[in-house]
Amino acid sequence: MGYINKFIVNFKQGKILYLNLLFDIFLTAFCGANFILAAFNETRFVSKDYINSFKLPVFILLFAFLSAATGVVFKIKKCVCKQRFILFVSVSLYAVICCYKGESNIWLYIIWMSIVALAAYYCFKDNFSVRPFSDKSAITCYIVFGLFFALFVGLLTCLRYLTYSSPNYDFGIFTQMFHNMKTTGIPWVTTEREGLITHFAVHISPIYYLILPFYFIFPNPITLQIAQAVILASGIIPLYLICKKYKIDNRIIVLIGGCYAFYPALSSGCFYDIHENCFLTPLILWALLFMEKENFKGMAVFSALTLLVKEDAAIYIIFLSIYVFLNRKKYWHGVFLFLTACFYFVLAISILENYGDGAMFGRLGNYDTGGNSILGVVKYLIMNPAYILKECFNAEKFIFLVKMLAPLGFIPLINKKFTNFILLGPLVVVNLMPDYVYQYSIDFQYIFGPLAFLFYLAVINISEIKLNKQKMAGAFCLVASLSLFLMYTSGKVYYIDKYKQNKETYNLIDEGLKVIPKDVSVAANTWIIPHLYYYSELHSLIAVNNPDAYPEADYYVFDMRSEEFHIIYNDFIENFPDYELVYFEENALAVISADNY
Repeated sequence: MGYINKFIVNFKQGKILYLNLLFDIFLTAFCGANFILAAFNETRFVSKDYINSFKLPVFILLFAFLSAATGVVFKIKKCVCKQRFILFVSVSLYAVICCYKGESNIWLYIIWMSIVALAAYYCFKDNFSVRPFSDKSAITCYIVFGLFFALFVGLLTCLRYLTYSSPNYDFGIFTQMFHNMKTTGIPWVTTEREGLITHFAVHISPIYYLILPFYFIFPNPITLQIAQAVILASGIIPLYLICKKYKIDNRIIVLIGGCYAFYPALSSGCFYDIHENCFLTPLILWALLFMEKENFKGMAVFSALTLLVKEDAAIYIIFLSIYVFLNRKKYWHGVFLFLTACFYFVLAISILENYGDGAMFGRLGNYDTGGNSILGVVKYLIMNPAYILKECFNAEKFIFLVKMLAPLGFIPLINKKFTNFILLGPLVVVNLMPDYVYQYSIDFQYIFGPLAFLFYLAVINISEIKLNKQKMAGAFCLVASLSLFLMYTSGKVYYIDKYKQNKETYNLIDEGLKVIPKDVSVAANTWIIPHLYYYSELHSLIAVNNPDAYPEADYYVFDMRSEEFHIIYNDFIENFPDYELVYFEENALAVISADNY
């Protein structure tokens, strides 16, 4: 009887293994065949038309071929771990192509990432081995990731400028500002508040002077777009060093680097052109690295540089100081950082209120109780915290959180130490509490600071789990980042086609701008202003049906590429018939000189 029972047990185990093998083969082939057909099908993916264009005989042939091929590979390798790895790659590729062609449907993304998470668990739950990476290989991968990010973002944002797609708010402000910084040393602008002021009267951002030496060498707005891409790409350096500090396996470090390069918020936030916030990601990561190394002088230096980014950058240092105090038990360092950040914040706000254009507390207007919005937050926190929770969490902000956290597998939320949640504070305060819609969008610059803390939390939380789970988490995060990157950010490549298809129009606009003398005042439509940065007196042209609202200028420049600007142009001609038309190209540009020119 013992032999019979043993035979039955072995038979059942063999049958189960055989069924598992068939499942792995058929699922690998199914996802692979669908991936190939989806990749080469130009029909709208999420529509009935796709089903009508789906070639079933081709699918059957592909499925049969891939089933046979994977069966042979699995037979030769005779390793469950490797066949599961191939299965995960196949499922991931299908998920990625579905997200890429899913027309930015976030719910489709959520569903597919749930499937990928299940696949990661199924494929990596057993002991899984991959050839170890050397430090040299990991560093090479990080260099490739950094170059990819810098080239992708730098090239496309430059084309955004060259296609006259960057508006006055905010790129026109910064192009004029840097030209004046180069010529006078002062960030003078006339396009920000329709009068000559320094940009620092609106935002105190002396960190911009770090870019100025490069602008001296290459005095062109393109330099600013490239600078933003390079600055953000440089954040991968402290991220790598933080990973090494936590002794994370090089294979996982590479996956984390890939997540950084493809992290959708990091790249999408660049496509509203350069902002001082781009400094926040690398500076905060460097400050966190020096905190890890207990090099508090280095931490203090990078904390000080962070404060110079913007008046509200003190928020990040305040939360960092609380973390240093409570989590690292470095009480004096924490208190020093906290008091320094608070002092700087109060000083900066006082300067803006008394000598500048005032601090932008209106973005916290949902907490205004008839006075200061900051005091309003304190009142609500004491008297009705439920109101703050209601303001922080709604449908739109839930989607925002998915876009920020899903590419990191929600790992920043899985903290063993309660004090780690302190570093989620900037995400709450900067992005979730305001009702200013741009602050809870990955398409704008307000996410650059909080995402640095998210990556740091992801690293320390990954380091605390077993290697097998690290591989599972890292593989999922890379797929989740790449999928959302392709869903939202990769569409920016349309700037390449836009530039090629309309090159003649852009040449006509360039030629039209050359007829304007250099020593005059100019008023122009929003998309033209960034290209007129070298004029000391530059105004935004937006008035319609109100002759008194047009700014006084020697030359008026009209973007003729849209119906909206045609209306403004026709209105201007009607109100000022005596002004001279000195350049006109239909659907390109019109330049009008005042009568004394």
